[in-house]
Amino acid sequence: MSKSPHPGNIFLENVPWQDLETIIFKRQKNGETLLTYDNGRLELITPSPLHQEYREILEEFIIALLDLYNINYRGLGFALWQRPDLKISLEVDSCFYIQNLPRVEKLLTISLPENPPPDLVVEIDLTYKSLSRRSLYARLGIPEVWRCDENKLKIYQLNEGEYQQISHSFVFPEIALEGLPKIIKNNIKSGRVAVRREFQKWLMTV
Repeated sequence: MSKSPHPGNIFLENVPWQDLETIIFKRQKNGETLLTYDNGRLELITPSPLHQEYREILEEFIIALLDLYNINYRGLGFALWQRPDLKISLEVDSCFYIQNLPRVEKLLTISLPENPPPDLVVEIDLTYKSLSRRSLYARLGIPEVWRCDENKLKIYQLNEGEYQQISHSFVFPEIALEGLPKIIKNNIKSGRVAVRREFQKWLMTV
C-alpha cells in the first residue's frame, strides 16, 4: 500500500524543547495526534480512522495472547515517551511492560531514563512519516518494536543499538505473528465481531 501524508499533518524544524512542552500541554485539550520530536524537528500526524482501528484491534490481539499464555503485563496504550537529555519526544500507538514489569508495576508515573522503557512498542504504519521513528526507539532503548501495515507485521529486536528484523517475538517465541494484519484487513468491513471470530479461529491453529 502506498502511504501518503494526511492533509492535517504538520512538520516543523528548529523547535526548541521549551516550545515543545507548550505544544504538548495545549494538545491535551485538542484531540489526538501522533507526535514525533527529534532534536528540534517536530512532526504531528493526525491518525486516520483506519489507523485507529488497526491500533485498537492489534492491541486486543496482543492482550488476548498474553492472557492465553498467562503472561503478566502492564499495557499503557497510546503513550508519550520523552528523554529531554537526548531531545527526544514521541508518542507510540501502543506499548507494554512485560519483562520489566516488576520494576514499574507499582509506579503511577514512569519517566525515562530513571525507569526502563516499555519492552514492546507497536507502530501502525499506514501513514507516511517524515521522521524516522525506529532510530528514536533505538535511542530510547526499546527492546522490541512491531510495525504493522495492512498486509504484514514486522518484528524488530534491538541488538547493540540497532534493530534487526526477526521472525518471532521474544514475547511469543513459538507463534508466527506476521499474518495478524491480514485478519484485520480481510474482516474489518464486517465489523469487530467478525474480526474477533477470525482471530479466535487463528488462535486454534497456533
